Formats: sequence, C-alpha cells, structure tokens
Amino acid sequence: MIPLFLSKSRTFWAYRLKQEGIVLQGDRNILKKIRAKKDNISRIEAIRILFQTLVVWVLLAELNNIKNNQKENLLTVLRAYLNMGESYLTFFGCLRPCYAERAEEFKKRWQEFGLERDLAEKIILGYSTKTNSQKIQGQYESYGFSLAQARRDCLKTVNCFLSFYLAKEGALDEKIEILSRRIKPNWLFNFFFFWFLKKLQKIRPRFFPIVFKFKITDLWKVVIFNASGEKEKLFNILRKYFKIEGFTDETLVKIFEAHPSLSTVEIT
Repeated sequence: MIPLFLSKSRTFWAYRLKQEGIVLQGDRNILKKIRAKKDNISRIEAIRILFQTLVVWVLLAELNNIKNNQKENLLTVLRAYLNMGESYLTFFGCLRPCYAERAEEFKKRWQEFGLERDLAEKIILGYSTKTNSQKIQGQYESYGFSLAQARRDCLKTVNCFLSFYLAKEGALDEKIEILSRRIKPNWLFNFFFFWFLKKLQKIRPRFFPIVFKFKITDLWKVVIFNASGEKEKLFNILRKYFKIEGFTDETLVKIFEAHPSLSTVEIT
C-alpha cells in the first residue's frame, strides 16, 4: 500500500520509486504524483544514504560473514560503493532515472565533485554491478576492496558532505551535532519507532525521550562512535533513550532497521 503522504515526499527513495516502481493495483498514476525530482531532494538525503550503507549494508554484511564463517563477497563490497555514487549524485542534484544513466552522469562529473581518482574508480565499478557485471571480474585485488575500506570511505564522504553543507571544518561528531540543532524531532514517526523498539531484547526504549526528543542525528552519532570504538560517548547517547542491559553490533542494526525514516519520510 502506498502511503497517502508519498506524493509530497522529496526523498532519494521516493525519487527511485517514482522512476523504477511498478503499480500492480490501484491508481496507475500514483507514482507520477511524487514530487521528488533530481534537483529538489535535500542534501541531507545524501548523508542518510551513507548511514544506511554503513549499518544495514556494510556492518550487516560483516556480521553475516562472521556468523557464516565466510569471506567477503566482492559484489557486496561494490554495492557499498554504488551507494556512495548515489549519494554524490543526490548531494549535487544530478540524479538520473536508471542505473545506466546515473553511472554515465557520475563518470562525467566525478572530477567536479572533487573525488580522488581511486574512489571514483571504485564507485564506477560499483555501478558496473548493475550495468556491466562482467567488467568487475579480476578487479578485487587490484583495488584492495574490503568492507573495512568501504566503511572508511563512507565516513570520509559523510565528513566531506557535512563540511560543504555546513560550511565548517572540524570533527565529524561535532558537525553532526551542529546539524542536529537545525532539525526537529518527528513525534509521529518517533512514536512508531518506540513501538518497534519494544520488540528488542536487552535494550528498552524510554517513551518520552524517544517520542519527543529523538532525532535521526542521534542515531548517526551512535554509528560514528560505534565505528570509532568510542564506547563512552556511544553509551552516553544510548542512556538518554534506552535502559540498557547489553549492546552489540547486532543491536545497532536492529535499532537502525526499526527507525521509520524510510523512503517517504523527510528529515526536517
């Protein structure tokens, strides 16, 4: 079922749904009503793409590899770089309707974006997983692909975007804090967030802090501190919103998946 507010949404995922979605039942023109266009999507969406990639792609893949005692998969790593390409095109208002067009647009513009050649080539190979999968054969060792490197590149890109967006240099967590002051808690979606969090074990949500104070930037700071191993800062944030019996990477993934800021929810 398509949410009633979808037509008003101007998010990256709403744009993709508009371009790539298929209506199986109901109003055949519903997707055409979506307002998201390549040049009206907030730059914060580019940052959200990267945090989604860090947790529900990179971290989750690492956990699955450990659980199943398996090596990293090249396609999984390259998908993280494809997502980085999507974030650049979103940030600079250059999205295109399909992967092939977005890949070509990125190839034309990566120097304008200020990327180093090594990262640009990884992103181009990432797009090849959707447009020309034969091209990536034999490329793994030559570029030193790994999930750990993908995480570092994602965080570096977040830092670059925030420096540009805020017109300020400094530590990444400090920039996230500045961004936090510019947005407001979304009470409606925080209520649903609280409801989904009730299902988690060893970490219990506090109703009023979650519903009336929680912002997506709090979740992003948790990701940063977890990645950097700054446990004291990590738990200082968590204790504001949860009663904690235990915390693991698996818990972080579940918290992130529970947050209702999905394809149609704008960050305001």
